[in-house]
Amino acid sequence: MPLIKITSQDLKKMIDNNPSLLIIDVREDHEYQAGHIINAVHKPLSRFLIEDLPENNEYVFYCRSGYRSGVAAEHLLEHSYHLTVYNLSRGINDWIQSGFFLIQD
Repeated sequence: MPLIKITSQDLKKMIDNNPSLLIIDVREDHEYQAGHIINAVHKPLSRFLIEDLPENNEYVFYCRSGYRSGVAAEHLLEHSYHLTVYNLSRGINDWIQSGFFLIQD
């Protein structure tokens, strides 16, 4: 399957309909610690290995603007064609501008 680009509104609906949705944050440690989407799994692109991802059939990737998450998502798709993989096309910047909240651990 090809990479599916989604908006923040799309992601919010997906989370509301499936609270256990696997969301991968590929930003660096300091970015993640500053705030992230609830239940996001932190897998920085600088250390990204597909073998380290939790097993799932559906993944949503995000970063600050959508570029790094797109790289990670495409990398996963190169190795696993049977998965459904989404990229938050304008990243967490758009998530925040859309009025959705972040959490800090």
